Amino acid sequence: MTRVRRFALRLGLTLCFIIYIVSATHLEPARVLSVSIDLAKPQKVVWPCEVSIVGDMGEKGLRVPPKVGRGWAGEAGGEASYKFYIPQTGKYYVWLYCLWHDVCTNAVFAKIDDMDRAILGNDPIMKEWHWVRSFAVTLGEGTHTLVLSNHSDHIALQKVAFTNSAFSAPDNCPLVFAEMFYEDFDGCDRGNFSSWKILAGKWKVHHPAGNAKRSDNVLTGQSQGQSLIVIPEHDWADYALNVRIKCAPPGDQQDAMDLYFGYQGPENHYLFRMQPIAGGECDLSLWRQSADQKALLCSGRVAFDPNQWHPVEVSHGNGELFVSLDGQERLRGKLAGTLAGSIGFGLSPGLMGSFDSIHIRHVQIERRKGDGPRAPRTP
Repeated sequence: MTRVRRFALRLGLTLCFIIYIVSATHLEPARVLSVSIDLAKPQKVVWPCEVSIVGDMGEKGLRVPPKVGRGWAGEAGGEASYKFYIPQTGKYYVWLYCLWHDVCTNAVFAKIDDMDRAILGNDPIMKEWHWVRSFAVTLGEGTHTLVLSNHSDHIALQKVAFTNSAFSAPDNCPLVFAEMFYEDFDGCDRGNFSSWKILAGKWKVHHPAGNAKRSDNVLTGQSQGQSLIVIPEHDWADYALNVRIKCAPPGDQQDAMDLYFGYQGPENHYLFRMQPIAGGECDLSLWRQSADQKALLCSGRVAFDPNQWHPVEVSHGNGELFVSLDGQERLRGKLAGTLAGSIGFGLSPGLMGSFDSIHIRHVQIERRKGDGPRAPRTP
């Protein structure tokens, strides 16, 4: 081997090493920490929550038996409390190892210390043990309390895990639902979409055909004035958003269906606007609202059938935002800094629109050896 080739090989290996180190440093905290709680060992348990054999191999865990009453509907109580220790102050992502039986039994309430109660679960994987990712929380070093309480009956749980890495998942499980947020509005609690905040207009969860089915429900808004609904106060960052949308035929050229992302308030967000027009077309526009200034980033026009469901994807990379409609990229605009904040939906006065199958995920999730497969990218 010549000296030139040896030098090139060493240089290539060095560059690969540098690239790997930079990538890993960007994606992961300096020290990845994980804390696991065995749910078969509560400090206190109140029926109908109970410790029982729940696993396929005889593992013990926490369960709420079937037909004892749903907590979200106020039919029954029940809780189990745990203590856990966090070795370092920081932001932690909560994971749950669980078994759901149907769309009416796929969640549990969780309360950490004196924080507000939140929901773990609400994912679409049924009749299989799996890990599901939930909310993120900032915890100080020291001992904390976790209280799990009855949201849905007929559920089984084995573990809760906390990790300070946004890009890794628990080990030793072939099935992982790793999305930051998921909502398809299915289940028995149509009126219980409390994680959403209605800022204007009238919103409801219902079945489009008007029947009593538990599945295929959607979120629909309509009112005489402007309609707006958001998920408040989430610090999601570096994410992509998928959602299915459908709107009634437009009444005039001003009718608009809005998708908010990077939402940090009415004066700080991005906005993807769809304005169906006569002739089977739709005007699309991408906006950036900052302080008192609203800037148009890009616009276009596409064929559009208001009577059909349309998949929308918002993503980003290399300092740009990408918006796809019906599987094709339609708009591209400049991203100012990082994409951070929550999401929301808006409708112009009088327009009726529906939303379903909402998926929020990290743009890139680096998985370690032994982790399960990626969650599905699109609904």
